Amino acid sequence: MSTKEYYDKFSAIKATVEKRTQSIKRRYDSLTSPSIELTDKIGKLEEMVTELEIVSTLDYHLELKLLIQEIEKLLEGEEEGGKPLNEPVIKILDLSLEGEALQATPREVSDPDNTIFKYKHILNSEGIEREVQEVITPDLVAFETNSPGTYSSVLEYFYDLKDGAGIKSKKVLSNQVIIHEEVEDEDFPRDLPYSNTWAYATQNGDAVEVTLNNTWGTIGNKLGIYVNGQLKETQSVNYTALNKGSAKNTVHLTSFKIKPTDDIKVVYKVTFKREDKEDAVVYYKSTTGIREISKPGGEEMCKYTKWDASLTGSADNLPIIWHNNSHWKADYWINEGDVPGAGENGWKRYDYPKCPDIFSPDLHPSFSPAVSHLAPMDPSEVKSLNTPMEKMHITYMPEWAKWGARKYTPKISPWDKVSHMQYSFIDIRPDYTGSFDLDKDTAIHEILANSVRDCPNYAGTPKIKPNIFDPGAAFSDWGSTSAFHTEFLKYSRKYPYVMPLMSLGGWSRSGYFRDAARDANREFFVSKCIELMRILNMRGIDIDWEFPQNKREGDLLDNRNDLGTPRASEDEGRLFTLLMKDLRAALDKAGEEDGKYYHLACAVSAGKVHMANSGAVNWHKYCDFISYMTYDTHGAFDPYTNHQSYTYQNLQEDQNITNPNSNATSIEDVIHYVTTNFGIPRYKLVVGSPFYSRGWSGVRKESQPNGQWPIPSLPGLYAKVNKYDIDINDLQGRAAPGVMDGGRGAGVMGLRHLNALKAGKTVSIATLDPNGPANPFDGTRLKGSNFKYYYDSVAQVPYLFSEKDGIFYTYEDEVSLDYKSKFVVNQGLAGLISWDISLDDYGTTAHGIEGESYHYDSLELEDHLLTNVIFENFKVK
Repeated sequence: MSTKEYYDKFSAIKATVEKRTQSIKRRYDSLTSPSIELTDKIGKLEEMVTELEIVSTLDYHLELKLLIQEIEKLLEGEEEGGKPLNEPVIKILDLSLEGEALQATPREVSDPDNTIFKYKHILNSEGIEREVQEVITPDLVAFETNSPGTYSSVLEYFYDLKDGAGIKSKKVLSNQVIIHEEVEDEDFPRDLPYSNTWAYATQNGDAVEVTLNNTWGTIGNKLGIYVNGQLKETQSVNYTALNKGSAKNTVHLTSFKIKPTDDIKVVYKVTFKREDKEDAVVYYKSTTGIREISKPGGEEMCKYTKWDASLTGSADNLPIIWHNNSHWKADYWINEGDVPGAGENGWKRYDYPKCPDIFSPDLHPSFSPAVSHLAPMDPSEVKSLNTPMEKMHITYMPEWAKWGARKYTPKISPWDKVSHMQYSFIDIRPDYTGSFDLDKDTAIHEILANSVRDCPNYAGTPKIKPNIFDPGAAFSDWGSTSAFHTEFLKYSRKYPYVMPLMSLGGWSRSGYFRDAARDANREFFVSKCIELMRILNMRGIDIDWEFPQNKREGDLLDNRNDLGTPRASEDEGRLFTLLMKDLRAALDKAGEEDGKYYHLACAVSAGKVHMANSGAVNWHKYCDFISYMTYDTHGAFDPYTNHQSYTYQNLQEDQNITNPNSNATSIEDVIHYVTTNFGIPRYKLVVGSPFYSRGWSGVRKESQPNGQWPIPSLPGLYAKVNKYDIDINDLQGRAAPGVMDGGRGAGVMGLRHLNALKAGKTVSIATLDPNGPANPFDGTRLKGSNFKYYYDSVAQVPYLFSEKDGIFYTYEDEVSLDYKSKFVVNQGLAGLISWDISLDDYGTTAHGIEGESYHYDSLELEDHLLTNVIFENFKVK
């Protein structure tokens, strides 16, 4: 054998020995508690392999071979009967921060047969072990920390050995997570504070410019920066306008590692100083982050006359003027060239609180009629926020609630327990050629008479030219109550955290929306909406177009002023989208000019056909919130009794009979439908609550199939109404009596009357509005002793039923509304909308309840039963 051949043979032997030695070492290293004998032999093996040479003796080779065999035998004894451990491989480890919990999750674990029986979670920040947690299942490791820092996670997995001789382990290092330090500050809560009022902001890269105007309050010396609802930092406030009611600041967000999807809010704390009362505190939030808007324009907002050197005259003959960032009023004679604030002359600073030194057309609307212009808010009159609400309660304030015997005006409403007050309804002009009719026209009877003559049922070109809103109700003292809008404005100033919006249209006044939204008219209409919003001192617009593409003749039997929508067409989904888009752009532009954020909302039918026709998939992005009117789902227009607003579908209802077109839906189904089909986010979704009833008469057991109620435990429900096929001229039709009804009678009663029936009292039906249609049930007496209260615990709705009289009322009470409010919270919705606030039970006597006299004029800010239920569920806990 040559020298080379001899050397090659030795090299092959040595390579085999080293390979076996490496395998032995790996197996040994995997043991948790190896024996002393095995450890000693491993040490000897490593020495012999190192000293193995080509000149080694045969005895040396034999001793090494025997040692390897002995070690492998020992290993087999400590490794599950001689078999090496088949370790699972963890390919991926996910690490994420959810709230305060760091979640570490192993993914793609191989060899599931080799069961992991426990593992520990080691969290490291700069090498410091934070917490060790052992868990039973391998699915998820969760641990919590309040300590800021940059963290990595090590998962160490342990495996049982079948013979119990030891434990194997495997470590996996995850990615890192940064936990920012949580800011504790006595001026700002940790979580994003509630407010209905927005500061004005624009975001450019990491710089956010925020302007707070027109608060009538004193700003604290700091602002808070919230990222995704959590306080991250406070900064000093840069004041303007003499430190009263206005501030402008630039905030840089570089240190927060902001992602495009993050929601950023800059928050001011504003205090309303009040004499002999506890100070009222409101937090004003910016609209940066998810919603981005333009920045305001500055001093051009002031509508007072700018000073010029030609002004001269007596104090009585000179106007208030604007100069050098302040307002001035002549105190005595002014000479030409007298400069306000420069030397001794007759100009005197017109100071706060007589006129706040801020830029606000809200205070100085040159286009506003005198009746709607009130003095600037006196901070001493600002009412306390009470407990803030986490969800929205939006309610309607109808002008006509003041008419006749109702006499409900804004002073009675619980402003301290709602978030949005929608002034309703404003009519839509069909001609689009003139300005709004804002004069104090008190000829209310003539206006209504013309509406009755001219609105439906017309053919060809419409004749009617209704006012943009009813000046008789808004600005007159007709009906022995104060001017409605003046009172509304007064209370909106007392409660600046309640958002006043103006609602356009409504069921009976949507006939001209399609004209307003057409390409030729839309720009004019939108400009007039902005003008009127400013005149009325509102903070946004609510569009109640009922309903796009739905052709309907005006129902003169129920409402002699009902325009209907007889000219509806299939292009109205497109028109609705264009109208909302243009309104959003115009509101943003007005906000830029006025230093505010103006809101845009709409109310939409919850019927599937109407939801599909509205085109929400295209326009929902322009809205701040969308109110789905989950009421009037069923009523006397149906041949079967049912619930008018229900959270869940009762599966015992035979919908093939009661809902053959599948148009009616539960609230649960509405949410699923619009989120799935239109992509509307839940934080924009508002669902409805009716503060009134709907009802049927002619509900008889003998008229049902087999003479039995569809659900024996819920008599009267889903029952056939035996008056359904009567002549249309029979005004009573199949409807139940109602104290709010005109015309056909839809069984509409406010909660106060329903609670009276439930309590066994008698309710007398009469015509409430002398200018409306006569109530066909005038003179009817409903005896509460004949009615029984039932509750559908599946649908979560109550009803009242008189089996003796065959009268059925579906409505909302405190039990169903408590459930519905909790449902809104649990589902992550924006809130509830109610129709309408005047129909709530506010504990006073009411027209039509026998043994009671009704008197509303002395009431102010009364507790309302259903409103309280919503407030208790939506307030900050």
